[in-house]
Amino acid sequence: MDQIEITAIHPTSGPERGNTTVLIVGTGFARSNDLVCAFGHDTITPATWLHSGAVSCASPARWPSVVSLEVSNNLHDFSNNLMFRYTSAATVSMVSPSYGAQHGETLVTVRGTGFFDSPASACRFGDVVVTPQEVIDS
Repeated sequence: MDQIEITAIHPTSGPERGNTTVLIVGTGFARSNDLVCAFGHDTITPATWLHSGAVSCASPARWPSVVSLEVSNNLHDFSNNLMFRYTSAATVSMVSPSYGAQHGETLVTVRGTGFFDSPASACRFGDVVVTPQEVIDS
């Protein structure tokens, strides 16, 4: 069997509750009943073969942490790894101001925990989703 090499994963993070579908791009993926993903060194999940250059896996539940993500065609030989970040649920403790213009354009400060800067970061106001201007994770 060809050696597997992972070149990218998307997304690179997901919530601690798991069940994030992760697209894994690379080379050497085989259509096999033994095709799996390893999240960390202790959790194996089934992988879905898309083609020789891509598979997908659902992340299992795990406490907030950063783990290696690897793929195997045979349950023995694993690929190189890329890192997957488990995030805790964000909690909001303060929003200021508490109102703004109906047409938008109001700068809003949101304070809380569990925020981190990522291309996937977003704020939702009703049905409108916007990208934050700045995320400070402290």
